[in-house]
Amino acid sequence: VLILAVIGTAIGTAAGAFMGNALGRFAQEDLGGVTASWRTDPWFVALGIAAGLGGPVLASLPALRRAMSVTVREAIDGRGIVDGHRRGLLSRAISRATLMASTTRMGLSNATRRRSRSVATSIQVALGVTTVLAFGAFSVTALAVTQETLQSESGDLRVYRSNGYLDDHEAQLLSARPGVAATQPIVYGRAEFGGGENSMWGLPAQPIYDYTLSSGRWFTGAEVAEAAPIAVLGAPLAAMTGAGVGDRIDIGTASGVVSVEVVGIDKTLVQDGKVIWVPLDAAMAYEGQANPTMYWVETTSPEPEFVNQVAADIRSSLAADGIHVEVDIKHEYLAAAQAEDRIVVGVIQLLGLPIVLIGMIGLVGTMST
Repeated sequence: VLILAVIGTAIGTAAGAFMGNALGRFAQEDLGGVTASWRTDPWFVALGIAAGLGGPVLASLPALRRAMSVTVREAIDGRGIVDGHRRGLLSRAISRATLMASTTRMGLSNATRRRSRSVATSIQVALGVTTVLAFGAFSVTALAVTQETLQSESGDLRVYRSNGYLDDHEAQLLSARPGVAATQPIVYGRAEFGGGENSMWGLPAQPIYDYTLSSGRWFTGAEVAEAAPIAVLGAPLAAMTGAGVGDRIDIGTASGVVSVEVVGIDKTLVQDGKVIWVPLDAAMAYEGQANPTMYWVETTSPEPEFVNQVAADIRSSLAADGIHVEVDIKHEYLAAAQAEDRIVVGVIQLLGLPIVLIGMIGLVGTMST
């Protein structure tokens, strides 16, 4: 049993690693051909091996119990004595391999004697291991990528008016609150490009946003002040449209079609990478706004309790001046997103469970015959 389990586990581990990465690459097609390196989660490799080795042993227990209740005489009367000369060449070769332990020779001999059962057992074990490894590794990887992307998006807080925008004076009051290390204005908008509507973000020259450029550069301070017609594209959006650094593209904004030069490509997968970043002042002009949409706030300490205190102080102090704002707390919406992602991960893993169970049911039948 263990010999067949080892064979099936080895096949299933290799197949599971391949399938898990194949699922990831299939999902990446929606991201415009963004590629990822091959990787296998060691925890799910261990889980797959445990399922591959433990499943056959558990499946063989009913047959072992029945076999233990049969006497030697009953077995001989029922099956007779196997004639060694009628066995195949491989089986006879194994029986003569004196360097192997006798139990190993017996196991290999039995496996070669009933080839159809041995092949069926190995395939079922491999199927179970493949499913556990592929579905588990893919779902956990997707969860990790989502959380990593959300971490890069902003500071510890997002502050905005429920109606209208914060002006320069109100932004100064926000920056002066205790526990606030830095504030950054941002404009959220939409832009038509590549046959669809994409997110357009207006950011300063040194944003809190943690971008990762695969080519080109970010905006300079002078370009932001001049509202220069330039843009940084998300890597998936650039790949889908064929746009690259140095190209001029036309984007449809709230103020009309604007021609901008692509100066950089960002491979961070914010909004699935389908984002157009433009200088802050240019974004306000495109959206017809006199002030930013909101402010990202970095606190002097990232500890959740401290961040909550700063958020409460911002709400109450600005409200005392007649400024009513909404404050989104990053660690709270990250936790909410993680909870939603875990539900998705659970669903993906449950999709693989019936396949494993069907394989184990078939394995019980195979091992019992």
